[in-house]
Amino acid sequence: MMRLAVTGAGAWGRGVRCAADIGREVAHEDDVPVPRPAVIPKRELRRSPNASRLAVEVAVQACEAAGQDTANIRSVFTSSLGDSAITDYMCRTLAGDDKLLSPTRFHNSVHNAAAGCWSIACNNPLQTNFVASFGNSAGLAFLEAMTLVASDARPTLFVAVDVPVPGPLASVHGNGTTAALAMVIDRENEDAAPCTVTLDASAVSTPEDHAISTRTLWPMAGAQARGEAWHGELKLGTRSRMMIDLETRRAQ
Repeated sequence: MMRLAVTGAGAWGRGVRCAADIGREVAHEDDVPVPRPAVIPKRELRRSPNASRLAVEVAVQACEAAGQDTANIRSVFTSSLGDSAITDYMCRTLAGDDKLLSPTRFHNSVHNAAAGCWSIACNNPLQTNFVASFGNSAGLAFLEAMTLVASDARPTLFVAVDVPVPGPLASVHGNGTTAALAMVIDRENEDAAPCTVTLDASAVSTPEDHAISTRTLWPMAGAQARGEAWHGELKLGTRSRMMIDLETRRAQ
């Protein structure tokens, strides 16, 4: 069991433009608008895929909410499939007669493209990890971020992004939806931390057939932004899970 703090959160998705919007969505959107993070230069913004824009937007939101310098915080990024639209494009292109790939899309096809975009846009030289484990991605990345904080008591930015899944990939993952969230995790602090998270990785769960998307953690981010309590769990493996208790705590 580890007791840590979540000091800031950000989110973007259908009817959601910040973490406080989660659970209060009122407008139905057929298409989620893609954010245009101010920290990404306009020329680079045109080259940045949706997943990278989403990741940078929510990461900046979380850092601003936590009072953290975007250039001085390490991070852990995750996505269950990465930018599946680019993966679908590359597979279709290579399976066709004209196998010439777009250099820009090829550049952005790597799973950690969003993490690289964040580091460059914010001029952040600190450690950036990317965890990829399909349906276990969110849980394992969150555990990675907590472990980093527990090991040396420095804050860590957690970022998770999922985008709609096209073509044949949807048959194994589901169509999915646009969802991105970020949280700043720090050591427990009686004076400054507005809420505390308690985790128990000893519980056992049954296997699930489908991948867990980023939206699994949306309620937690929304609760943190509104100063509310929340209880939930994250899948870590075939027969393991992490239990999370988010507590409310006012600064003294």
